[in-house]
Amino acid sequence: MKLLAITFAFASVLCGGPAHADCKQWFDALEKSSRQPRFAHYEVSGPEQPLTGKPDTVCIGNVCWQRAGGAYKRIEAEEADALFFAELRAEAKHDKARCTHTGSGTYRGNTVTKIRFGSPLLPEQYSATIWVDRRTGLVVYMDTGELGGHAIVYGDAVNEPVAGK
Repeated sequence: MKLLAITFAFASVLCGGPAHADCKQWFDALEKSSRQPRFAHYEVSGPEQPLTGKPDTVCIGNVCWQRAGGAYKRIEAEEADALFFAELRAEAKHDKARCTHTGSGTYRGNTVTKIRFGSPLLPEQYSATIWVDRRTGLVVYMDTGELGGHAIVYGDAVNEPVAGK
């Protein structure tokens, strides 16, 4: 499963299931981001935290590496993203979650739109907000509230990690 499906799958699980149709921009940004040929995911305590150290997940082409216990494990990516998003979209009509535009701002020098994903069936702490770069349409940060967040970088800045190290 690719990075964004891994990163955002918990939003569906924690929020009680699929998203309502008002989540089109949320879906579009996640799908576009998951199709990028090179991206890395960093777990951070907040959007201001510098991206130092090693990313938690790296995806290049159809291969991903996840870091666990300090070492990377190679994972073959499948069609999991397409299936993940198709399932959410198919069930979107059931109105189990909502997306809300929560404003805009800047993130690492770029203007972003913030979209909150949450469920009226669960407490507030089970919501998440993605930050979408307005210029590229890519998700660059996911705010998970008290848990911190996930910063995502794309392109040539992403290097293949050494499996097992």
